[in-house]
Amino acid sequence: MKHFFVWVLRIFLMAAVLFGCYELTLYLSGQFDPPAMVGYLDASQGEPPVDAELLRQGAADAQLGFCQRQALPNELAAAARQLCEEGVQALVISLGEPLSEGTAAEMLALAREWGVTLLYTGEKPGEGALGQEALAWYLGSDPALAGEVLGQRAAMLFREGGAPDFNEDHLLQYLWLADEADAHRGVLRRYILEECEHYGVYSNELGSLEGPAGSLYEQALAEWGELAARPEILLCSGPEAAEAARQAAQRLGWHAGPEGQELIPILCAAPNEPAARALLETSGLAGCCYYDLEGVSRALARMAVNAAQHEFVARDTGLEPNGSEFLLPYKALLPG
Repeated sequence: MKHFFVWVLRIFLMAAVLFGCYELTLYLSGQFDPPAMVGYLDASQGEPPVDAELLRQGAADAQLGFCQRQALPNELAAAARQLCEEGVQALVISLGEPLSEGTAAEMLALAREWGVTLLYTGEKPGEGALGQEALAWYLGSDPALAGEVLGQRAAMLFREGGAPDFNEDHLLQYLWLADEADAHRGVLRRYILEECEHYGVYSNELGSLEGPAGSLYEQALAEWGELAARPEILLCSGPEAAEAARQAAQRLGWHAGPEGQELIPILCAAPNEPAARALLETSGLAGCCYYDLEGVSRALARMAVNAAQHEFVARDTGLEPNGSEFLLPYKALLPG
């Protein structure tokens, strides 16, 4: 009986040693390391330029963890460090304004220290924020691209009679109406007019109004009512301006045809596709362009997964970088 217990003890010890060796092998091979993680840090302080749920789903499809935080611009580096300490390998950061020089330097230092890839979206982070080491990238869009889409639409309307040349001077007579909250209104307007010229359509400004969204209708009604000439198109910065323009034009009785069946064309940009579709349905726009929220979000999700898996960020996205930037176009939405 004594020998039996000795053999049982030896077998138990041998099994324990073998199991310990197995566990050690797993540990050394990284099997007990926490899963790679994708992080999302929202510092946009407004409507986010990325859909967090699409980021989350992209991480889940790749069996990666996901964590999300919000931060004020001056707290960005501290919040990013906390996410790095939690195991994030790729960090998507939405911005509502460019980074300060100090914050940009802190973020790059974090990327070097932790080996984390930074993926900015929304506002461009600013000069010097992306570095030269493939540690930081920007993916988003440019309001100039929105201007090009609307400019092409304006030119085609004029050339094809959708915006009739009432005074037959071969110039597109336009009014500009902008919500002062639309930060990129100046760039949008500039590129609308430049793109019109690219298509051989030159323009003449009849008036320009910019102000708070709530007062645009009253301002437009007052100032447009004093115009000697009738505009041939209304160019607007965004949804609020477009709705104010529609109401003012309706009140003033501006119509494009002798039968009064069609309002003077209105064009504007929108923050996303649902907003653009709602504008076409309710405001009777002649065209709209929108920021491709879904396209940007899906591309960022793929890039974040690539970075977390130590692949080139643009793998399987179909995107080509311009330096450290990837730009997606605005999309056009037309009636019908």
